[in-house]
Amino acid sequence: MNDGADSIAVGAPAPEFALRDQHKGRLVALAVAIPGAGDAHLRELERAVKEDDLRGVLISSSHRRAYPDDDDARPFFRLACELDIPVFMHPPSVGFGEERMKEFRLASSVGRPFDSCLALARLIVRGVFEELPRLKFVASHLGGGICEIIGRMDYAYELRDNPLILGPYGPPIYITRKPSDYLRMLYFDTVSYHAPAVECAIKTVGADRLIFGTDSPMMLALKQRGRDLIDQVELDPADKAKVLGATAKMLLKL
Repeated sequence: MNDGADSIAVGAPAPEFALRDQHKGRLVALAVAIPGAGDAHLRELERAVKEDDLRGVLISSSHRRAYPDDDDARPFFRLACELDIPVFMHPPSVGFGEERMKEFRLASSVGRPFDSCLALARLIVRGVFEELPRLKFVASHLGGGICEIIGRMDYAYELRDNPLILGPYGPPIYITRKPSDYLRMLYFDTVSYHAPAVECAIKTVGADRLIFGTDSPMMLALKQRGRDLIDQVELDPADKAKVLGATAKMLLKL
């Protein structure tokens, strides 16, 4: 959504570029964009990738009540495909339902994953991956639990002609396959700190779709916990190598 209030930061601070350049092959920089913010944002994204060697783009799962499946965001995803860069989606500080999440850090522990899950679900059923099957899309926090609920999305689609008590499924209908087929086209970081959740994702999308991650350096105390998590999951050496770096290197062209 472009209401004229979203400013554009051109380029990046020199210290960050210098740090990246000192560690080529180990550190990369990503652009940050608002998918539906208009042509100026798209032009700056293209410039940053081509001129500043930014290797991907970070977006929020929602922004001022707009979600990335909105129609005005579609040119952003088309450009990401043209540039052949990964799109990494992370939730904002609080998404929907914040009025019930002000205590006990529920906004961070529950609200953020919920917002990602909703955004992913909408991106799937609204046909973004149907139109753009080459889109390299990475979701944080294991997709906010979407691997657990994808079976419900599948039956909602498969029973779309029999509404029962569920209400209508469209029209229009933007997808030609069940939602889980599109889910397996995406990538997910392992930031969950719960081995059974990672195992669910492996069984749902495959180990080659997972990318190691933690909430470090923002939360250094979680760095080792995130690394230990990978050892708690049953992975053969080849799959573990993919999760710990090979898949990320492929996406970032390292």
